Amino acid sequence: EHQKDARHFPTFGTIMRVDQNLRALISVDQTIQSMISKDGIDWEIESGVRLIGGYDPAVVELDDGAFIMLYVAPMTEQSRQSPQLALAGQQQQTSQIAQYQGDDSMVIVGNGDLNIDANEQSTTNADGSNATPSRTSTTPSSSIASTSSTDASATGSLTDGTINGASSVLEADDGGIMDADAAIIDAMNNIPLPNFSKPVDYVDWYRRFLGDPEDNAYWSYAAFFPDGLEPQNSPPEWPEPHNMYTTGADHWTPGPWNPVDHPDWETSYHEWTSLRAMQFEAAQHQHYAMPPRFAPQLAEEADNGRPILIDFLLPSLAGHRIMTKANLAASWRVGDDGRVSSENMRHAWQATLQSSNHLNQGATLIEHLVASAQQALVQRDARWALVHGVFDADELRAALNDLVEYDRGMDDPTRWIKGEYAAELDAIQFVYTPTDEDGLPKLNAERLADIVGYSVDDEAVPELIEKIRQSDVWDSIDAFNEHHIELSEAMRIGYPQNRRDDIDAIQQKYLVRTPLTQVLLPGLSRVHTLRARNEASRRATQLSYAVHIYKSENGHWPESLDALPDEFGTRMRIDPFTGNPFGYRLNDDGPTIYSMSENGIDDGGVHSQRWEDSVQSGESDDYVFWPPQS
Repeated sequence: EHQKDARHFPTFGTIMRVDQNLRALISVDQTIQSMISKDGIDWEIESGVRLIGGYDPAVVELDDGAFIMLYVAPMTEQSRQSPQLALAGQQQQTSQIAQYQGDDSMVIVGNGDLNIDANEQSTTNADGSNATPSRTSTTPSSSIASTSSTDASATGSLTDGTINGASSVLEADDGGIMDADAAIIDAMNNIPLPNFSKPVDYVDWYRRFLGDPEDNAYWSYAAFFPDGLEPQNSPPEWPEPHNMYTTGADHWTPGPWNPVDHPDWETSYHEWTSLRAMQFEAAQHQHYAMPPRFAPQLAEEADNGRPILIDFLLPSLAGHRIMTKANLAASWRVGDDGRVSSENMRHAWQATLQSSNHLNQGATLIEHLVASAQQALVQRDARWALVHGVFDADELRAALNDLVEYDRGMDDPTRWIKGEYAAELDAIQFVYTPTDEDGLPKLNAERLADIVGYSVDDEAVPELIEKIRQSDVWDSIDAFNEHHIELSEAMRIGYPQNRRDDIDAIQQKYLVRTPLTQVLLPGLSRVHTLRARNEASRRATQLSYAVHIYKSENGHWPESLDALPDEFGTRMRIDPFTGNPFGYRLNDDGPTIYSMSENGIDDGGVHSQRWEDSVQSGESDDYVFWPPQS
């Protein structure tokens, strides 16, 4: 199954030995990812990415055991045409060196030709001598990267709208909105920076960022989803769902249901047959990208007819949630033979998990959260399927293979965090235009009131306006840039290195930078924890199947997780909250498999019923996955 997934990664960079394993560094969409293998034949894709914004990695081990990576960084079309602009506001490097630590962390090491002191707002060479000074940078200082030594003599900085004498105000063809390609690019994030004289079209950038794949599953869903965003499709009317997930019971657990005992569920089961078939067909598409949609009146009210990203109509994902419950509930129906069909259940898992993988290709946080919720329902159903004996001994492996192949967890967070960052930059640009007579950004109080209305009471707006200084525009751009980079890396690495409190600390560090960051900077520590819970559930579900397969083949439960054969791999045994094996207790009734959760402490496998974000002193924070808890 791992080899099937590996076909999506055609470009290998380096294969090296780490301890007793082989690790391959691979190029995927201008990121560097990795796979692990014991024998060089069977490969397992490792979660996350090793580096963002590079490809074609080459790695060598140093005498001290550290690793050095040489990789290629992308050049934008504008950097090819304007080297001076690239030196100040973009990475024009064709390569960089990174110190690869051999685990899930990567430290980028510039070559020392140009260093930026963000506090002094000045540019210095590696030997400490001054380069061109900068008074007020219109490019976030953290995005100005070191350049190769051959370019060092051409260094310059962006000062009051000029770059080494070249104007930084790039004219838009229509005199109104600047195409995203014409803007100065934050090369660390590949996002256009605000240009207040000629506003950047961030919606255009967002559409390009999403892409327009030919095999786009979005349009297959839109053909029958009644969300109203694509009314020209005339989707069919959905009947009222009646199933185990719509009963209103607070403590319902998945289990077999007989049509004779639940006639309303049986009627609904047949009414939804064609919709379930459409869902399965849509799930077979490889790609997914939902285009942004805006309310019609925004074309008249927004800046020069340009809607802004925060006005993006959040995707209507109720259809995905409803279909997930309809699919899974149908899979528990008892057939004429008195049994739940294992084939139907696996079919429902596949459709739901493939749909989740589509949403994980999206660029909004809500898409990823819905994907996680769908995956969690499959994982819970899969554990209860073991309780009810849906799969016989010969079918357990096929069920586990489905979970491994289709349940890919939540993708790298960089994509949707980048979408958040672009929306923040677009909001700042909107608030500071139109510009003053001299072309410099000027606070627009009316637009600020519109923006902060999303998060601040109207009564607080005058006080907020009173606090804002002219220089806050640059400080805010710097803060959002630095926050995006640090948050992306911390969430990519994840637990146990970065826990919920660490994500909170990152947010608090940048929250106080300016009044704008206080109202626009998102708090994402809760999301960070939910991602870890999703991964813990995913691994523990697969592990539950592995121990059942062991028992079916050996006649007894494994004494410890170390007794499981190597064929099951190591990842499913590791609790993401600790980086160590899940808790495993073998009792007279069978094994208990649990996560140590947020506090990372083994509380003896005492189940935390609601998996609270915090527990009182002396209470258990463990979460039991097997046996499944009601």
